[in-house]
Amino acid sequence: MCIFAQSAPSSVSAQDIPLLTDPDFQDIPEEEGLIAAPDWLVGLHFQSAQAERRPTVLTFVPDIGPTEVVCLEATTIDGRFAAKGEYATTKSMQGWIELAYTTNFANVWSNASVDNSGVVASSGPCGDAATPATVLYPAVLNGGLADVARDGVGNSTLVLNMHARKTSEIEASMTLNAVELPVSCHKLDRSDAIKFNFTCTVSVPKGANGEATFRYTRLYKGRSRPGETGRIFLPALK
Repeated sequence: MCIFAQSAPSSVSAQDIPLLTDPDFQDIPEEEGLIAAPDWLVGLHFQSAQAERRPTVLTFVPDIGPTEVVCLEATTIDGRFAAKGEYATTKSMQGWIELAYTTNFANVWSNASVDNSGVVASSGPCGDAATPATVLYPAVLNGGLADVARDGVGNSTLVLNMHARKTSEIEASMTLNAVELPVSCHKLDRSDAIKFNFTCTVSVPKGANGEATFRYTRLYKGRSRPGETGRIFLPALK
């Protein structure tokens, strides 16, 4: 399954944000399934309104080296549709980028949102297993930067769609620059919640940026079990 820029129109053009393509973009057959990188996290998005041009995926690549490979993995909540793309960036592309979403199921993905789908952008090739060094990049699904939702003081909402078996509750925290950000998690009460069954939301202060650490604990029948730790690069949304 990253992102920066001046305020952009809802329909992002090539002159606003670089468009990266993947000639090997794949629509994945249902029977093959999909394991996002990392497999506990199936969606990492900013809450946003939908733009006119869809499907689109924006993400942000920080200044971390001369080259960077970004893996994009996506699935609908029921697992009926999944996709994967691998995109090569360069240092000159540091900032917000658009990942070309050349799916054969444009109608399905044009109606995708954080409520019914999950998209994860991460560092490294798609074939590599997630490691503690894997960096996760939030996406804007089917929207532009101007479509990212803000509250009255300019804070944005980060949405994490998660898969957790034998779990009744999730308790989570996120730390950015030694400051703990508010996190709220709830289990999804819907029959099609197969690929992800929990959603956590994080209130991100206006202009906050840098590498954040996300941790969570799974609770079930009076027992607790620590979950994975995610390294998430948060771009400054102004």
